[in-house]
Amino acid sequence: MTVSRETDSQPGFDVENPTLRLRTVCLQNGLSVTDVQIAQLARFVDLLLEWNQKINLVSRKSANEVWRNHILHSISILFVLQLQRGASVMDIGTGGGLPGIPLKILRPDLTISLVDSIQKKVKAVEAIMNELKLVGIEVLCARVEDMPKRKGLRGSFDYTIARGVAPMKDLVRYSIPVLKPGTKQSREKRPQKEFQVIPPALIAFKGGNVEAELKQVKELKGIKSADVVNLTLKGSEQLIDLEKKVIVVQF
Repeated sequence: MTVSRETDSQPGFDVENPTLRLRTVCLQNGLSVTDVQIAQLARFVDLLLEWNQKINLVSRKSANEVWRNHILHSISILFVLQLQRGASVMDIGTGGGLPGIPLKILRPDLTISLVDSIQKKVKAVEAIMNELKLVGIEVLCARVEDMPKRKGLRGSFDYTIARGVAPMKDLVRYSIPVLKPGTKQSREKRPQKEFQVIPPALIAFKGGNVEAELKQVKELKGIKSADVVNLTLKGSEQLIDLEKKVIVVQF
């Protein structure tokens, strides 16, 4: 299944006033954002770029378009996916806290664990989180393959989420041990939402042609569904141009 949304003809992201542009895109796609949340996102961008001068948290090329390439991209799933309220989320290979920190800012009800294997990045992200005074979010230094060995982490998450860190078959392998056991929940009928993601599930940001990876996932055991959701948004053509999408795997 492929889900998409129409877009309007407004051109690229407003680099002179990115916070206003982001708020406009959010409102056009049914997501209300408060002044406090916008201020937190802006502060996060400042801290991310500051730390990026010392440690490579995001690519230097994309740093010039951090609002489009990282903030808008990270939160775009909130426009097209319905995530369970109060869900626990593991962000696999978080790097500079993406997408976990922007998601936490706009969905404070989520409990998020950011995981990365590089100690320098973990320390930077921890400092950023402390500066933002975020609660209900933690950062862990570990290889994701080793997470199930940690006390209390096996079978403890509703969702895993990953942004361009590994092939789909590996993300599925990493996710299964840390996700909660599946239930017999049925999809709720909420026509205003594009796609309801019933836990346990993996949400993977991808770009370009994903058909080969999708086919591999559907052949794996224990998969209930694997769907491609296009990140095409009202008021913004950037993610269409970049062929951005997510693959949602429900177990």
